[in-house]
Amino acid sequence: MLQCVRRAWRLAPDHPEVHACAVRFAQAWQRWTSTQTLAPAVNTVISTQMEPILRGRTPLNINTQFLNANGDSLPAIFQAAKMMYHLDPSTQQTAIKLVTNLSPTIKDVTLQMCSKILKSFNAGDFGDCDEATEAFATECRKRYPHATEFQPATSDCKAAPPQPDASQHVLESQENCVSN
Repeated sequence: MLQCVRRAWRLAPDHPEVHACAVRFAQAWQRWTSTQTLAPAVNTVISTQMEPILRGRTPLNINTQFLNANGDSLPAIFQAAKMMYHLDPSTQQTAIKLVTNLSPTIKDVTLQMCSKILKSFNAGDFGDCDEATEAFATECRKRYPHATEFQPATSDCKAAPPQPDASQHVLESQENCVSN
């Protein structure tokens, strides 16, 4: 994994996904060092190889500097906010506020990016944040009214009542609908 992080950093140090990988690796290495789970030789190799990335900074410092440098790009804000919460769960409200800001000054606000953020909220990447998730989905509905991923979960279809001899096909008299 060390080699992958180094290569990715060398190719695209400002890419949001590379930033997230580097922060997670730096945090893991910090944890390994504090618990002394690594052999001294392994620790020395990792320390030497990570120096160009870390430059003496903590994972929190790396994340803060990345956010300050890229605070006008939604993909960068998203990854930095996710790492902010990952590093310190007490920053949940700040992280959510950052990532849900879709003001005109923020670049790269796309349907795909908003969908990715909503999926991240639903996956629990920012902890329990149901109100923020609903508010974000509502904001995205205004911005992308035809996108189904931001629509509220409702069932407009009524399932046909099961019939004892019913086969597995749909009759023209039955509504063809699958509800989850």
